[in-house]
Amino acid sequence: MPPERTDGPEAHAEPQPPKQLRALQEDLGQAFAQFESIVGHNDHGPVADRWVSPNRSMSARERADIYREQFWLRHRDALYEDYPALSHYLGDSGFEQFCQDYLRAHPPRSFTLRDLGNDTARFAASYDGFESGRAAAARDLARFELAFVDLFDGAELPHADPEKMATVSPEAWATARVVLHPRLVLFAFAYPVHGYRTAVRGDGPDPERDLRPEANWLAMYRSHDLKVHILPIEQRQYVLLNALRGDVSLLDACEKVAATGSDTDHDQLGETLRKWFHSWARRGWIVDVLTDASG
Repeated sequence: MPPERTDGPEAHAEPQPPKQLRALQEDLGQAFAQFESIVGHNDHGPVADRWVSPNRSMSARERADIYREQFWLRHRDALYEDYPALSHYLGDSGFEQFCQDYLRAHPPRSFTLRDLGNDTARFAASYDGFESGRAAAARDLARFELAFVDLFDGAELPHADPEKMATVSPEAWATARVVLHPRLVLFAFAYPVHGYRTAVRGDGPDPERDLRPEANWLAMYRSHDLKVHILPIEQRQYVLLNALRGDVSLLDACEKVAATGSDTDHDQLGETLRKWFHSWARRGWIVDVLTDASG
């Protein structure tokens, strides 16, 4: 009789937990994922009675409820860590309520807390629980602080080859498509969220909770030293970069910028564009330049 093979796919299959252990994990996992206390819960109370042993001072439900509370405290603390400016702006009670409402709508589905706040900006955009008059600034803060998570540990891409850029003819530049780094994040804000977050995270006294409207445009990116940088930019730069991201030609993108400026701006636009592109290439915002010849 030939020996049993041990090099097939079955030999490397992930071992399955015993049936009873799997039932315990599923039952208690569902119980811990509830905001309400297990102690008086009609559905999850009996689950705790089944799987948890009481001790001299606490019932089975009370012991299980400690883990349920810790489960949510850990997730709330993770949001506090990722959203320091938003939590300061909303205040402790306001941010606590925001976290609870968000986690009810978007319960944890990932093994890593990194992904916990993935939907915060979308949730905040339609959230009606913000204090009166504070919703617009809170939504700007949520968008801004969410961007840090992906920028901090997102994949890196090679920058544009300077030699390739130098060989692009003046005629080819008109129809060329400039490929921007996918992790370059562009923002148009109605409130000065960058300065506010910097003040909240600084060593000085906490800033006032109020934020006054102030239109501003930001570019966020990660440099080779793995630091996240926030750069204030002009509205015209924002318009041009957004147009380039829309996969239009450089000429079409520049026409969008020209339409936003004065006659003086238009006369100086060529030199301004040269300076912008030099700065963007140096910072690694440009990944490639595609011409008709390069496809």
